[in-house]
Amino acid sequence: MAPGALAHANLDSSDPASGARLEQAPTSVTLHFTEQPELTLSDVQVLASDGTRVDKGDLHAGDKPRTLVIGVNKLTKGTYTVAWHCISKVDGHATAGSFAFGVGVNPTAPTTKASSGPGPNPFEMAGRWLFIMGVVVAFGGALVALVAVRQARATLRRYVTAGCALAIVGVGVLAFAQHRAAHAPWSALLKVLIGRALVERSIALVLALIAIAIGAKAVNYILVLLLAGAAILAEVLAGHAAAADSWIGGPPLQIAAQWIHFASAAVWMGGLAALLLAIRGAESDEKGSAVLRYSRLAAISLFVVAATGVYRAIGQIGSWQGLFHSSYGYVVIVKSVLLGGLAALGARQRFWNLRIVRTNLAGLRKIGKTELVVATALFVATAILTGLSPPAPASAANTPLTADGVDLGHTVRAHLEVAPGQAGINTFTVKLSDPNGGNLRIDTASLRFSYESGGSIGPSTLPLRRHGDTWTATAANLSITGRWSVTVVVQGATTSAEIPLEVATHCDAQAIPGGKGLTSYTQTLPGGDSDTTYADPGKPGRNEIHFTFFDSKGNELSIPAEPTITAWRPNHGALGLAVRRFSAGHFIASGRLGRGNWLFEALAVPKGTDQPLRACFEQTI
Repeated sequence: MAPGALAHANLDSSDPASGARLEQAPTSVTLHFTEQPELTLSDVQVLASDGTRVDKGDLHAGDKPRTLVIGVNKLTKGTYTVAWHCISKVDGHATAGSFAFGVGVNPTAPTTKASSGPGPNPFEMAGRWLFIMGVVVAFGGALVALVAVRQARATLRRYVTAGCALAIVGVGVLAFAQHRAAHAPWSALLKVLIGRALVERSIALVLALIAIAIGAKAVNYILVLLLAGAAILAEVLAGHAAAADSWIGGPPLQIAAQWIHFASAAVWMGGLAALLLAIRGAESDEKGSAVLRYSRLAAISLFVVAATGVYRAIGQIGSWQGLFHSSYGYVVIVKSVLLGGLAALGARQRFWNLRIVRTNLAGLRKIGKTELVVATALFVATAILTGLSPPAPASAANTPLTADGVDLGHTVRAHLEVAPGQAGINTFTVKLSDPNGGNLRIDTASLRFSYESGGSIGPSTLPLRRHGDTWTATAANLSITGRWSVTVVVQGATTSAEIPLEVATHCDAQAIPGGKGLTSYTQTLPGGDSDTTYADPGKPGRNEIHFTFFDSKGNELSIPAEPTITAWRPNHGALGLAVRRFSAGHFIASGRLGRGNWLFEALAVPKGTDQPLRACFEQTI
């Protein structure tokens, strides 16, 4: 059920990959993000080991909307670091990180610095909290003045005015925070999407403030309601919902749900505070009727807040692991507990205090004040939530690679696990055992790597360290995407064995569900080229595997010679497929496939170059 993790522009993949060893120097570095970056506010630098810049400074958008590309000068043998700072075009959040790759050498240590932001920005959280509180007061107060406490509109005028003013201050603090995070002048910030969102919120709130300042009639409150609703929409359009890409609904549905969630919370809590102001003084039938009218609004709002909150949480988190193993999930839990407390207090009001409101308002006022305190804490949690990145979904690309084997003499069995299983730096864990149930006496263990997908990648060896009954090491020996032969070499006083294994790194191809039950995949290749692939019918038996190559402009590449296309699944070796041409850059490979998880690879050389393109995708048949 996990959706795409598309809130905050976190680094999803890169070319070259983190920790990769390249035999030929690249001409550019491509970074793929989980959310579209704002080009004018983002920065990428490629640094040599002595700290000097080796990039050309020509940062530009790639052929995909979530991609940044920067050219590099001619690189010599050595290790290079890519440092990036990115501002999300959708919500303005800042992320940063770095990773390393080698030209002719392996990076000597795990050099990846994970995609991250500078942590929750206190100014941003404060600004959003002030904005949320202000809009809740303005929107909820205006609706209650129109529907529930019509006789007390003059009383609520200052309340709604204060809400508009508080929200304007919140936008100002938020603008200050986003300006600091962007490291860009105001003129640049205001030209991009997040800057325009700040302006839109400000205009809507200033107009709402003017509307309530000139009168307290129904028309004034209607204007405040519409303008505060527009400010809420501008906030939602510059938030996580606008970047949603989930099986349960794309951006339009997520945006609608988030707006309804926000507005319903404003009616519930902003309306409650307005009600308590309006019913001050002695009890009366009119005040009792106002409470009853508001109670109906509050009941509906509570249900809508809960329903849309669950829907949005599933859309952003997508898994129980994401709920219980991420900061975003923890805050969602806190927010849910606070919401449950408010629901319990609301139930107390509705089924106890509501019965006596015409003669006794003391209980309702007392519980109502407690509700407002809890609601204030809930809005703090909401402000924190907007500054946190939802957890990355569990996916095949995050699943560790595993392989099992035994040596020729059936004296040692090995179980290998490689995490995260992508090209670059991985943690290798080997468990060794005696297939016959005996005790093994092993002094040393190592892994020997050989690249099997073609190309001039030399073999490498990785010594392992003992940790209890396992042997582990972290390194970048799987430096290139593709199939690798990994031999476990063990030595002991009475034991000497080699266990041959095969693994294949995960592909970064993006799945796109299509018609007739087929799933196609798209992948960005070096130099801005791309490919689209699919297996037809994708079921056991005879299949046709389609690979189509495109240039950076979306035109089909000319591939003079038929590419080599192979299919591989664990413990079965590589299967060469019969290839035929469909068009200049479209090829079809045929073969019989059994059940299992398959890796499909194509090695093609475009016209006018001797540099092959390597494309791949993974699919369960």
